[in-house]
Amino acid sequence: MCIRDSTYPAPSVGDLDAQPGLEVVFPAYDGVMHAYLSTGEPMWTYGFGSASPFVGASEALIVDLNGDGSPEILFATYVGGDSDSPSGEAHLIVLDAGGNELHKVPLSGRGSMAAPSVADLDSDGTLELVVSLKDAVGGGEGGVQIWDLPGAGDNCVLWGTGRGNTLRQGYVPAS
Repeated sequence: MCIRDSTYPAPSVGDLDAQPGLEVVFPAYDGVMHAYLSTGEPMWTYGFGSASPFVGASEALIVDLNGDGSPEILFATYVGGDSDSPSGEAHLIVLDAGGNELHKVPLSGRGSMAAPSVADLDSDGTLELVVSLKDAVGGGEGGVQIWDLPGAGDNCVLWGTGRGNTLRQGYVPAS
C-alpha cells in the first residue's frame, strides 16, 4: 500500500474479511474512508464528505454491532464553521465489513472529531456507544452522548476506541 498525501487521521486495524491478516481502515481529508487488505490492496472506499465545504471523519471503530459474527465499521464526521452555524451536516455512520452503508444518523452541531468508543459501561452485557461532540447541546451543558446498542455484545470488539484500546497504544494481538 502506498498512498501519498501529507497526513491522515489515525488508522484502525481489524479482521474484516475472515481471511489471514488484518485490514487497515482510515479516513482521508478528501472525504473518503479507505479499507486496505492485509496484502496492501484496496478493499473498498466510502465517500463520507467533501473537501469543500470540508467534512472530516474520526478514527473508525471495528466492532460487531449486531451479533452476526462480522464486524461493522463505525465513525463520526465533523464539519467546519462555528457552533451556531456549521458549514454542513455531521453524521454517525455505520458500514458493514464490505464498506456498504448501514446507518447514517445526523449528529448535533459540528459533529465529532474524536473517535467514538464502545464498551459495556453499565455491566448489563450490552455495549454502549459514547460520542463526544465538538459543541455543547441543550442548555450548553456538554456534548457527550451515550447510546445503548441493543444486540451488541462485547465478544467482538476489534477496535473499540481511539487508537484501539484504553491504553491508546494501537496494539492488536497476533492470532
